[in-house]
Amino acid sequence: MPDSFPAANRLAIKESAPPAYLVPSTEKSHLIFPMSTPLSSEALHLNLKLGLRQRHVQQLSQIGDDYKFQEDLDPDKKVTVEDLMRWTTHVQKEFDAAIAQKVFGKKGIIDWRNALFTLLESTAMYLRDDAAVQSAINAAKAGNTDQAMEYLREADDDINKIAEFWGLEYMTICDLIEKTPDGQRDIVGPFCGAFSAKNPRDPFLGIAFKGTSATSEWGTDLAREPQATGDSFILWGADVSRGVFNALFGTFGDYGIPMDHILVYIQQYMNQLPTGSSELVVHSTGHSLGASFTTLCYAQLLQYQQTKPLEWVLGDLFTFGSPRIGENSFALNFRAAVEKAAGSSWRIVDEDDSVTSLPPAPAKLVLGIFPAVDDPRIYVHVDSAYRTSRSEPPSAISSEVGMDPGPAPKTVEELTEKEHMQDHSPAWYYESLLKANGLGPLQ
Repeated sequence: MPDSFPAANRLAIKESAPPAYLVPSTEKSHLIFPMSTPLSSEALHLNLKLGLRQRHVQQLSQIGDDYKFQEDLDPDKKVTVEDLMRWTTHVQKEFDAAIAQKVFGKKGIIDWRNALFTLLESTAMYLRDDAAVQSAINAAKAGNTDQAMEYLREADDDINKIAEFWGLEYMTICDLIEKTPDGQRDIVGPFCGAFSAKNPRDPFLGIAFKGTSATSEWGTDLAREPQATGDSFILWGADVSRGVFNALFGTFGDYGIPMDHILVYIQQYMNQLPTGSSELVVHSTGHSLGASFTTLCYAQLLQYQQTKPLEWVLGDLFTFGSPRIGENSFALNFRAAVEKAAGSSWRIVDEDDSVTSLPPAPAKLVLGIFPAVDDPRIYVHVDSAYRTSRSEPPSAISSEVGMDPGPAPKTVEELTEKEHMQDHSPAWYYESLLKANGLGPLQ
């Protein structure tokens, strides 16, 4: 077990000592915000947001004085709120249909309307306002808690704006891309949040992760060496990518473990739904690095479901442009768990998206110096996958699970060709999903 993941702070899901939020109960308990009656939708979200922001301010106040804020890699290419509004309007019928079915498809049959919906969620996570977060850090370190909380609210303004346009609620759960897990130096944590229905009587949650947008996140991308989780109750004890694993399951000082916060949030949301609500369905999504995070998150939710019966339904996983993140042991356990679960796992690959062929990576892929030699092909993708295109219908991709795909098939030149890099962008994924849904291109 790595130093960044001490035994005292591990996710406790063992039969001997399950945490409160994993114990089935006929009564609804309230873990952090005790109440005598269920909250309205507005009060529920305000209640949870205040608690999360207070803990976030505490976490920001602990950032070292030598911290240097990392700017967006290419701010000119960011998708805007206005872009997402246009995208949504163009697919309004499909978007509404996904909401009507709680973004939950039939087992083993991909629903391309849900794919569109979850891509929009994944893309919205890039709307985080980094300048407002920097102001929140400065205020938190100066002890101005109220001002720091206001800056954090502003950091989510654009995400909240698109959520309101969608008729949904949004909540940031983890915002850790300025923070390094205990015992680590080269990686940072995830940014993730939850989109939810405004009608609490017909609830769903979408757990969405942001992909790489700041230079600080490159370390998490590049820390690809395999690492065993060290505990059979965490991702089945399989070997997965060190950077993504430690970022999601490592300990961040007093803040604790991001995966814990995600679980607690789901259960808090569940606990505060009004009596008579339909079943809560939880799906998970992400693009690029966010796809790596959400795959591990969904995998852990699958394992929880195997360990203890839950009061909510684990729906589908949709990833876009995901690199490989685990060895065969992980992919095999993941496939077996999905087969027994209510939901399905869908990995979407656009055209010749270079990122989805990693790892392995050829030598000198990054800045001409990293890695020093070709990576061995030690990871395989999880099932199930489709390749999308702006000119052809989607096609199924053969499984890699249990296979040895052989040496790296890509060269630095091929990986970095402009069209392959474009194929990784959310905008190109959106256009291909229009084709998958039988819709014309965005005008």
